[in-house]
Amino acid sequence: ARISELHKEIEHGKQMRSKRKHDGGNSDDQNSNGLGLLSIEDIDSWTDETLMDEEDLYEVFEQLRAIGEPCTLFGESDKGRYLRLVGMSSRATQDDDECGQTNVLQQVMHEEAPAVEAPVQAEDEGSLKPEDREIIRWIRRVLKAWETELGARPDEMKQTAAGRNLTAQYRQTKQYLKPLLSRLKTGSLDEEIQTKLHSIAKLSNMKKYREANEFYMLLAIGDAPWPVGVTQWGIQDRAANDKIGSNQCAHILNDETTRKYIQCVKRLITKSQEMWPTDDPSDMTTTHFAGYSCQFSPFNSTLLGVATAQYYGIVGNGKLVVVDLSRPAQSREYLTKDGCFDLAWAEDNDNIVFAGTGDGSIKVFDITSPSGNLPIANLVGHTAEFLTRIAWIECNAMVPTLLGSVGWDRVINVWDLPKGSVGLRLEGRHAGVIYACSWSPRNASWLATVGGDAKICVHDIKAGNQTPPAVVIPHAHDGEILSCDWHKYADGVIVTAG
Repeated sequence: ARISELHKEIEHGKQMRSKRKHDGGNSDDQNSNGLGLLSIEDIDSWTDETLMDEEDLYEVFEQLRAIGEPCTLFGESDKGRYLRLVGMSSRATQDDDECGQTNVLQQVMHEEAPAVEAPVQAEDEGSLKPEDREIIRWIRRVLKAWETELGARPDEMKQTAAGRNLTAQYRQTKQYLKPLLSRLKTGSLDEEIQTKLHSIAKLSNMKKYREANEFYMLLAIGDAPWPVGVTQWGIQDRAANDKIGSNQCAHILNDETTRKYIQCVKRLITKSQEMWPTDDPSDMTTTHFAGYSCQFSPFNSTLLGVATAQYYGIVGNGKLVVVDLSRPAQSREYLTKDGCFDLAWAEDNDNIVFAGTGDGSIKVFDITSPSGNLPIANLVGHTAEFLTRIAWIECNAMVPTLLGSVGWDRVINVWDLPKGSVGLRLEGRHAGVIYACSWSPRNASWLATVGGDAKICVHDIKAGNQTPPAVVIPHAHDGEILSCDWHKYADGVIVTAG
């Protein structure tokens, strides 16, 4: 009987809407969400006891069903139901790239590649601005040449792990650039971003890759010194933030979609240089990696691990470099998608190295594998929306199965390595970014942490996450504390630097 009533409601709603269209509804009644109901201003004046007109009510019912939502939640008023529909409809129309951080590279690697790429349909470019037209043509030219290069590889090379990764990188780049192309076609791209992109496209076509890379750096991180120029991270307020102009801001940090397509512009510059090299070496650009951390192997005194990142760790890749000092020319290098900021050698396996990266994950590498190999495991435990960068990781020398990690998300994780998961998660211990952690060499359950709040904390992991830190030293420095270490021979002594 209830099903019959629902069908009657739907049919009645359809008849009401049909009558409205037949009577010639006024287009001015359509609100900005395209729902054809009341405006948000009208709804805000309602109370929870106000009843919606029957005709509009059936419209809301059907639109909620169309997006897979229940018509009514327990205790929900007509006003609450309508606002829920508005919110759901707004989220449904957002770009897929803005719905969160997803590993698109991994997704496209597991997708079946189309046998033949769909041809790009010819479009009328006459209505476009000359600058937008040149940017679009440059992007399509590089993507087409890149696709041809990948297609010309032998089949056996395409099937290797490295070959599939290159194909996935191309498809990921193509997907990330779709929002940029869409904004160029509609003329809705930010003027400052458009100006720099036009300079990049123009210089790349002229094979002046070094100058193109300089414009990319201005676009990505601005021209102000780190970290003043980066206003979007929200780590803490800086002096004279209100005086920072737009030319000094890092546009790559504005939102996730912008970050993705601007990073892909860097890929296009690199591919252009590879496919159309210039005869003048001064016009070439190199992608230097700066070192952020280094550590000797606890098993082999000649093995040194170095964590590196490009472009101040804000954009670009990272690289774990393992150098054998007895044979420096035979170093091994393992690329990471984001900057690599710290590393830790396993205490119970001389071939395993952990690398903390800018996306909040810890990559596990087997250094006996050839250079360029992918990590054997990926530990994900720092998952804040933006501040996911891991600042410090360290293995427990007394309990080798424990790994400590801290990051800019203000989270302290103690990893159970045999399980590959977080055994203990501590939050709210610091009021600022956590920069470093260190295990006590005399008490296996003590982990010290320091951060941007100028505080030193010592946590007893046996006490769990409900117990406050065993030791807290507030205002240990006048400013941020960037590193710490326990004295190896004196009990209870910690040295810090800020």
